[in-house]
Amino acid sequence: VAAGDLLQRLAREAAESAGLVQGDTGWPTMAANERRDWTVHGAASLAAPSWSEEIPSPDFAADGSRFMLDYDARQYREYSYPSHYPIVVGGEVFVSNGVSISRYNLYNGQRQDFFPGLVEGIRTPQEPHLVYGLTNRRGYLYANVEGPTELRYERWQQFQIQVPLPRRHLIKISIDQGKVAWDASDPKTRGANDSELIDEANFAAPPVVLGDTVYTLVNQYEGMNKCYLVAIDDETGRMRHSILLCSGQQELNMFGRPVGELVGTVLAEEDGILYVLTNVGVVCAVNGLDGRILWLERYERVPIPITRYARVQRRDPSWGNCPPILADGVLVVAPMDSWNVYGYDAGTGRKLWESALGRRYKYVLGVVDGRVLVGGEDVIALDVATGRTLWQPSVKLGPGDSVAGHGTVVGDVLFVPGESFLYRIDPIAGRSLESRRWDDAEKERGHLLFVDDILLSAGREFLTAYTDSAHSLSVLEKSLSRRPDDPAVRYKLGSLLLRLGRPDAAVDHLKNLVEAGRTANADEGKRYWAAKAADSLFGTYLELAGKASGTRDAERY
Repeated sequence: VAAGDLLQRLAREAAESAGLVQGDTGWPTMAANERRDWTVHGAASLAAPSWSEEIPSPDFAADGSRFMLDYDARQYREYSYPSHYPIVVGGEVFVSNGVSISRYNLYNGQRQDFFPGLVEGIRTPQEPHLVYGLTNRRGYLYANVEGPTELRYERWQQFQIQVPLPRRHLIKISIDQGKVAWDASDPKTRGANDSELIDEANFAAPPVVLGDTVYTLVNQYEGMNKCYLVAIDDETGRMRHSILLCSGQQELNMFGRPVGELVGTVLAEEDGILYVLTNVGVVCAVNGLDGRILWLERYERVPIPITRYARVQRRDPSWGNCPPILADGVLVVAPMDSWNVYGYDAGTGRKLWESALGRRYKYVLGVVDGRVLVGGEDVIALDVATGRTLWQPSVKLGPGDSVAGHGTVVGDVLFVPGESFLYRIDPIAGRSLESRRWDDAEKERGHLLFVDDILLSAGREFLTAYTDSAHSLSVLEKSLSRRPDDPAVRYKLGSLLLRLGRPDAAVDHLKNLVEAGRTANADEGKRYWAAKAADSLFGTYLELAGKASGTRDAERY
């Protein structure tokens, strides 16, 4: 045991020196600023929406793609999976729609186009389980977005011969300038010895960035679905190495061809070890330092129906796209191709428990104090070590309601989005604290995220923020009085004042930031916030000019 502890300590020190280990653990992109963090604290209540802005929908190519998309997704209409997951960086919310990326001011909802995309229109089916996420690291965003493809739909009468599978590119974009630093699929990026895998690679999920290496999943169809873990050089975008993890099948049409892509799930990471859920019957752990597979285990899959006729019979919907969770040495996974949720020993891969919950439940909502929180028709808690149900009875939702997206944990409270209501739940005692009916369920319900006393909900078409404006204003004013030189606090306060209809007070704070960034000794941080403040000032002046009562006031603005 002592020797094992020593080896673990030495391995951790080596990983730290290589820049692999980060200060926290969890998953990037899903329900936190950069990483999912179950220790977020703040004063969050079920306030009314403070702003709601549209998430642009990608255009579909005018060649029947949309019809074919509806045809393939028809059997999934019994359950709706939200497809957007935002991240927050420097007071801005970034949202990908799978093609382009938008940025929103966290405090007033102002939207700007950030990245236009690599294609003008989608020509491939978008699977219902897809979650469009992003990764943030050191001033850059990493995204897997739709790329061009030469494949087209082929059909004869009612017979579907070929469906073009997406080819998603992995790109790195500067947040400051919005410029693409590299595209891993671009031939100009590739080195002479790069694997041919990149030629047809579908980067299936947002990556994990550790030190100078970017790790992500690549799925490729060559007679069967092949799942690879690839390592990309963060500086150049060139592939360092790839590991074939497994291969397997999904639904095929009567011509033996796939009808949709293998949907990827973001990786989990701890101490330089990457945990991969493939969604083709395999879960595994890989050493990020040298690419060795440390353990690999199979799980029970939902049987694939045999296609006998023109129409492909799809498997019934199971779990939503739930990334793996690490808690107390246990890896918790809910595969999209299984009815079960599993707990594995993260060190050895030994299966500790499994529970067949996928017919009634759709989301693993989080882990709090050794409790795995699972949501569907109601909310239950499982012991992370044994899988035993802890609450009796479960937390009931409103009549006919069910969980409609990922929740978020704020301090000792779990926020859960339902189809009809937003809920606050005590995850320790297992009781509902409060519920609030969505003002507009079609617009508001979605995956939840909490940051800076603001609860965000990313739905199918809208991004909505909930906050107690008076409370937030009081908190920010007190923070600024304690830290008058903190540019982030001043920017947040100025943005909130704009939303509250107090432009004069807001302009004073924004001008203060711009002037601070112009001084000779201004550091990079002050220049960053000065640029953001200048953008806000420009838009504010234009708006005030449009509302001015006279020509002189308009010209002054």
